[in-house]
Amino acid sequence: MRLKLRPAPSLQGGWPGLTMLHTISSTKLAFDDSIEVAGPVLRESGRLDAKTLVANARTKSQPHLLAISKRKSLEDAVTDVLVTRGNREVVNSVANNNGARFSGFGFCT
Repeated sequence: MRLKLRPAPSLQGGWPGLTMLHTISSTKLAFDDSIEVAGPVLRESGRLDAKTLVANARTKSQPHLLAISKRKSLEDAVTDVLVTRGNREVVNSVANNNGARFSGFGFCT
């Protein structure tokens, strides 16, 4: 008996729901209590929007805030929460982040 092998279907065109699945997974991982799990996602994931980052920064630990502060770019709504809730290390990290945008509130804090 001979098996006929077929090439695997290409995902180049995208698999319906794959983007949503990645977004849901990233969000769930970002809210994990373990910084070892959440940290890399908070620092690197492009699938986390400002609303998600703000919610995380309002509810999670200082190590979570520090991870967020190290993102390549930060919207002003996110920096406002970081400088309000963050400890000195978080605030210094935000201040040294060239990609961080500041509102009038965040700039004066």
